[in-house]
Amino acid sequence: STTSPPTGELYDRGAAVASISGTTVDAKSGELLAGVDVVGPGEAQARSDARGRFLLAGLALGTSGAVEARTADGRRASVRLRPLAEGRLEIVLHLR
Repeated sequence: STTSPPTGELYDRGAAVASISGTTVDAKSGELLAGVDVVGPGEAQARSDARGRFLLAGLALGTSGAVEARTADGRRASVRLRPLAEGRLEIVLHLR
């Protein structure tokens, strides 16, 4: 059996981290979209809430790549990221 390392080995308690928060919106109607699957760098995952809001937390500083969103009916959106700085980045995903 395998055991997980203590969290102290994964992150220093005082280590700076980044997060991405955002809103999922229908590109045509402007409606906020609930239940949208959102995937970020390092396979970070979230699902938008009833207000279309999501949070990808605990991301390493300097992480880059993209945030991608997909609805059950196939609408999609993607935002390319610059390397993440400390704190929270706010984005809006317009799904088409």
